[in-house]
Amino acid sequence: MKVRIPIEQLKKRFPEFEFQHNLESVIFNNAEKIDNKRSNSQNNSLHLMFQQLSDECLEKGVEMRDIVKDDLPIECTPENIKWLWKKLQKALLKIESTTQLTKDGQIDLVYRNFNKILIERTNGEISLPPFPCLKEQIKDADRIDYPTEKLGKCKF
Repeated sequence: MKVRIPIEQLKKRFPEFEFQHNLESVIFNNAEKIDNKRSNSQNNSLHLMFQQLSDECLEKGVEMRDIVKDDLPIECTPENIKWLWKKLQKALLKIESTTQLTKDGQIDLVYRNFNKILIERTNGEISLPPFPCLKEQIKDADRIDYPTEKLGKCKF
């Protein structure tokens, strides 16, 4: 298999290496595809969790403004919950899409931080439902490569 990788992507992934040439990309011949993206089971679990949290918020009368600390009345829908998840995910990992999450504990990191925020902002009334694949995800994770550059603050 032939794979072309943009230099900017290599620089982000391997900041410890110095790239001397002004190339746009590098081509690797006989490259093996490594599928480290989240699994279908993890994807389904995330969306199930968004739905369960949305249902619990609606049931208890918690609105998005209670979580986001905004004055606009916004209903807690799975889409809005996912939007919040992605904002936190971007702040913690500099990853835009949930499809870019890897199997090595990134979901657990965002989950724990999101749950902490929910508990704090709803005075313990709301917490994330258990994540169905959390145990399988954690047991195979050796280490997580967190971004080393300044991450900034997550603004909810």
